[in-house]
Amino acid sequence: MPIWQARRGDLLVWGSAPGLYHVAIYLGNGQVVQALNPDEGIGLTQLSRMAGMQLHPYAARY
Repeated sequence: MPIWQARRGDLLVWGSAPGLYHVAIYLGNGQVVQALNPDEGIGLTQLSRMAGMQLHPYAARY
């Protein structure tokens, strides 16, 4: 589904196939839970703070 239809629990992906490089779980209100690197661990991030990364235009729901 288009990214603007993302709901809580949907997966957001960065990059484009076959070069996908990051996955996060959408929490709603423009927030995701993710682990950007092992040093920072799991945390909450505003999507707006990730503007420099290439967000795939579709969310996945399983």
